[in-house]
Amino acid sequence: MAVYDMDDTLALLKQRLARFTSSTSLDTYGFGELVQAQQRLEHSPFKPWFLKTLKTDYAIGAAESTAVPTGWLGEVDDTKLILVNGTTQVVLLKQRYDDAYAEYPLTVDPATPIQYAVEGTNFFFFPTPDVATYTARMWYYLADTPPASGGAANNWTTHARDLLVAEAGFYISNFYLKHTDAATMFQAIIAVETNRLQNDTVWRETVNVSATPRDL
Repeated sequence: MAVYDMDDTLALLKQRLARFTSSTSLDTYGFGELVQAQQRLEHSPFKPWFLKTLKTDYAIGAAESTAVPTGWLGEVDDTKLILVNGTTQVVLLKQRYDDAYAEYPLTVDPATPIQYAVEGTNFFFFPTPDVATYTARMWYYLADTPPASGGAANNWTTHARDLLVAEAGFYISNFYLKHTDAATMFQAIIAVETNRLQNDTVWRETVNVSATPRDL
């Protein structure tokens, strides 16, 4: 698989915009627009496969709440948060905060957590952890580090370059150039590339699930 860096990605953006403008100012703000496009895409409801990460050493303090990991974008659907204390492992039940709090108010003595909730940028554990030696294993979506220079690459430039370019191109066309035809073209590319990436993500999830063998 070809690995494209930010120089390659910016070149593609300029190539597609060249049909609509001869401006050379993209050399000044194009890089920044690609970084902003990545952040917008990562904070949209759909999360692509390459943002998934497994954390095995998430430290939980002896307090009601613990901050989510740096770069957290959300939990991966249909995965479990497993609490670990030495050789003991507990699969926690995810609940709405109000429901968990109603069952385990702060007046309940600290103990091994049974349930958890996610609100804002914090995990809440119920009952409150009784020791500060718990760690947790969990799958979540982690924001990718934007390339710091033109010669650097990341998962977005490698696996979703067309979508990244289209997202940046739409904003440039709509808000800088105010060019309707250009904005319409990039919107169409966004739709096509989002669908492709969604299908790729679903395929990767499906291919990793063991099928039930047929009787011979």
